[in-house]
Amino acid sequence: MLYQITVKVEAEATCQRPYKIEVDNFIIEVIVDSGKIVEALSIALKVNNYQDFLPQLSLDIESQITQISLRDSELCFFLVDVAQHIEALGSFWFGVKKIYWESPKRAWIAETPEEQKVIEFLPHNFQEEARENKFYREISPKMLASMVHNRRLHHHLILPMSFYREACNDFGSGRYTSSFINFYFYLDDLYGQGKTKNKEVERLFKSSEHVRYAVQQTIQLYQDEESSENLDELNKFLQLEKKELSIDGIIELIVQIRGNLSHFSQKSSKKKGHPLNQKEFRSVAYLMQSICTHTFMKLTTGEMPK
Repeated sequence: MLYQITVKVEAEATCQRPYKIEVDNFIIEVIVDSGKIVEALSIALKVNNYQDFLPQLSLDIESQITQISLRDSELCFFLVDVAQHIEALGSFWFGVKKIYWESPKRAWIAETPEEQKVIEFLPHNFQEEARENKFYREISPKMLASMVHNRRLHHHLILPMSFYREACNDFGSGRYTSSFINFYFYLDDLYGQGKTKNKEVERLFKSSEHVRYAVQQTIQLYQDEESSENLDELNKFLQLEKKELSIDGIIELIVQIRGNLSHFSQKSSKKKGHPLNQKEFRSVAYLMQSICTHTFMKLTTGEMPK
């Protein structure tokens, strides 16, 4: 039985025709579009003990709903490592801009009639989308007119809100470390008073009425959410940096993370952001988005940062 992932590719790479190669137990297929531009890669691996990894079906007695447990994570991560390797070194050799390994299409491929019977009634072709939900807002005549009418009142917000906009774009695209940094720049510009040392910035944020209010509202938001995923991920960061889930603790955390993201070394014991672990920083980017949003709701009334 073959286990395969297929990943979308964005690259300045051409290929006269699709081809398939076998190297180091991997079967790799290059897929091209009608213009002979590479658009996807399939990476497959022969799995002898495939029964240990196939989806498992079970019936919930109370609801009578059939539940599906996917058990292929180990195999998926193994093949994603290959995709990440091709993405990294292929940026030089093949003009690779991005391989969408965050949302691979996963499939089991039977090699014999017997294997086909095994997977015939199992879900064996699936994909998890890795993207943020979009939230559309109406551009009402009243709101648009008010925005233009108050342009002088809000002139000092143009630059920080430009960072906010970039941060939201980064968040929606899954670039969570960049999102965090751009949200931080918004906060730093409005409440950091040009200070650069961590302790000075911490002191200013902690003394800011707006920032303290925004952090308190954000903590409440995390605690009120039905899903505990965001809070659980945030608590992991707090534990790593030995901070508390409090207003002061969150302020200290975001200043520390900003410092951590400003440098990179594989030898560092600190949690560092890099192109391959963006999802691990989603919770703190979400944290910053909420803090910035709550401070802006104060500033949009005409209040100056305080």
